[in-house]
Amino acid sequence: MPVDIKNFISKLQLTDDGIHLDDSVLWFDAYKNRELSFISSAQKHSTSSQTKIIATEETVKIIEHFGQKPNALICQYYRPFSLGRLRMELLPSGSVLGGASLYVEKDQESTLYAPDIQSQAIPTEKPLALKSAHTLILKAHYPDLNVPIDRNLEKERLLKRITEESSRGYPLIFCKAFGTAQEISACLQKENLPISVHKSIYTFHKFYENYGTKVGDFSLLPSSKNNKVLLLPATYNIYKKFSAEFKDRPKFLIEEPSEASSLTGYFPNLQDKFLINQFCDLNSLSPLIASVKPKNLLIFGPYAMRYIAHFKEQIPHVKALYSSDQPLLL
Repeated sequence: MPVDIKNFISKLQLTDDGIHLDDSVLWFDAYKNRELSFISSAQKHSTSSQTKIIATEETVKIIEHFGQKPNALICQYYRPFSLGRLRMELLPSGSVLGGASLYVEKDQESTLYAPDIQSQAIPTEKPLALKSAHTLILKAHYPDLNVPIDRNLEKERLLKRITEESSRGYPLIFCKAFGTAQEISACLQKENLPISVHKSIYTFHKFYENYGTKVGDFSLLPSSKNNKVLLLPATYNIYKKFSAEFKDRPKFLIEEPSEASSLTGYFPNLQDKFLINQFCDLNSLSPLIASVKPKNLLIFGPYAMRYIAHFKEQIPHVKALYSSDQPLLL
């Protein structure tokens, strides 16, 4: 029997500090409350010391590295556990080191909270895993793109452009320090390209290596920086500094396909940019939803209404989950 969607939505409250499962101590990706919160990844590494969190070991270690001391319940993938009436299991999200989705059973209802999933295989990440559930909760990361993103083709194009610009020297590549930088580093290593990385990327590289993932041979800037590909975080200040220091070398930007977070305006004089999505885009979610077989699909995030319009014929009950002060982009 399908779960009453109106009743279920009343039990899930989206706040400015994550989602709360009513009548329980469980929150999803909340960082300030004093109860119990599942943390899906370390991309947001700021938690209250009073918050008890559920997370993978990798996520907890990264949070601790950045000066936080969470009260953590460390859980392994595929190891079910119970807390009161809640029965839970962590599943790999396929997107970043330690990234996870949370499967929850409560009172004969099952929920899969999967905000940051990636179905396309990434050599540096554990493959995505899903599980059938009555209710599936997704995050709408990106707008509805006219042309689906092919991550592998974008990486091939990146390698081609490095060759085409070789007369000017190895490029500066600006990208996300966590997840994307490690994938690109491993891609460059396969082509035997020498790599030097910014200290913020170096930190995450070491985390990946500590957990058994090879991301390539690399040095820490500033050592040998003049004759290597430079991997740098995609921030305005870093771009301004290094583009001035290496003004004659090609400059590439790897960005997320989100209108709201486009970085192009902050990065003048680029030779090229590449769309490599860290999470599933709209076009790749349909087969994943079909594999979960949910009766109810709840979507939050800035593009929730676009996703709802796309999936309303596929799922019996599709609703947006949003707080009263959260704007949704139509």
